[in-house]
Amino acid sequence: MNSIRDRLTFVFVAIAVVGCASTPPPSVGSSGWTIEEDVAAGRYVKASMMAGTTPGVFQPNLSENEVIAFLVRGPDGSWKATTRANPGELGVEAIWLNSDQKRIGLATKGTAANSAATGADVCDLNTTGDRSRSGYSLCNSELVTEVRDIGVLLRPLLAITGAKIRAFKVDEEKMRAALGRTDLDALYAQANELEQASLARSRQRTRTSNEQRSASLNRWRANLAPGNRTACGLAVELRPPLVSVQFHDATRWVRIDQLFPPGYFRSVGEARQHCLRL
Repeated sequence: MNSIRDRLTFVFVAIAVVGCASTPPPSVGSSGWTIEEDVAAGRYVKASMMAGTTPGVFQPNLSENEVIAFLVRGPDGSWKATTRANPGELGVEAIWLNSDQKRIGLATKGTAANSAATGADVCDLNTTGDRSRSGYSLCNSELVTEVRDIGVLLRPLLAITGAKIRAFKVDEEKMRAALGRTDLDALYAQANELEQASLARSRQRTRTSNEQRSASLNRWRANLAPGNRTACGLAVELRPPLVSVQFHDATRWVRIDQLFPPGYFRSVGEARQHCLRL
């Protein structure tokens, strides 16, 4: 019964979302940037930059020319654009900017996709409405508006299920007001500079880690001795560049440079596959 109700709910949501799809995208002043009202339309992925592992921050996986920035509400109610903030806090919104298409949207999504697959814009407010408890999401954003076309259709269903299901889209008036006179080209440039610096540091960490791992492996092979354990079994006898290893089924001679220490592989299955190829 629950699955039937869920399907009906998402059908109602899909009707409302499709009905809004033909509206031209609103622009932000005379900047040439437009606001994307659909939420999580297309394939959204976890944001890679300043948001890092912050739950709830996503961006469309459309091109390389996308960055994440933030809008922070001050004590006076006004919003300020910045490249660093924590959307887990109240009064902070994550936004994405696409310089190719000059589009800006909300960098988060709901808890479920609608049945029309036009976006992850469905929320159960019973479980996700409180940001302090559930984290940042579309369901507790201050810059969205409810898709109200489904209210009459959903009311009988909600009375049965007890769920508080809603569908949302970006409220372009609230978004435009929050952006104010923000220079979106400059904001994109600042966020992109941070993104590129973050990627450079990540690549350097990866190179350093790989170099350290390779040096450690070379030392282990150079000091391999009878009685040492390898990922494939016990080393029995050394005749460089070969070593006799007690595999699961038999003792075989293999090259030392083909062996790895225990725990080197990411999984037991990966280690087994390597040893079977020797």
